[in-house]
Amino acid sequence: MFPFSYKKVNSTHENMIRAVVAFALSAANIAITSSVAAFLALINALKANITTIDTLRASIATPIVGYAAQKKALRAALIEICVTAMKATYAYAVANEDWVLAAQMKGSRGAVNRMKYVDLVTYTQGVIDTITPFVPSLADYGITAGTITSMQDVHDQLEDVLSTSKNAIANREAVNKSIQDTLRNC
Repeated sequence: MFPFSYKKVNSTHENMIRAVVAFALSAANIAITSSVAAFLALINALKANITTIDTLRASIATPIVGYAAQKKALRAALIEICVTAMKATYAYAVANEDWVLAAQMKGSRGAVNRMKYVDLVTYTQGVIDTITPFVPSLADYGITAGTITSMQDVHDQLEDVLSTSKNAIANREAVNKSIQDTLRNC
């Protein structure tokens, strides 16, 4: 280990060896101390980031559930009101020989049922806009201003649920990305 044997070590060499060992130990202590300080700084940074992450997780704690059931129920209600109003308006149009209106109200329940949500919302708004001017004449066919108002309300609720669910998903994705970024910055 040393270039000289132990027997040849005199007190000067011994003091020199002790000084070297002491220096090495003090350097190791400085390295250990700075490592401990760095470790403690890391722990404190992690604690601060954990608080941030907990806050972010709390913002998305409410599960994204219930939207599918709401969409399904509103869709069924909107289709029912829409098809009923279309049939009544079609009967009125045929009775009054308004073939343009009759052609616009010719949609079937199956065709409306197969529409995607976005298409259904657009289609039913078109039906509402088409029927509204004829409401006074459609009273004999069971269509009143209340029917149109109900149809518009269900339409608006479905539109709100569609946008709310999309926003909830987008918000969840943004928060998850923020959590990942926070963890990477630790």
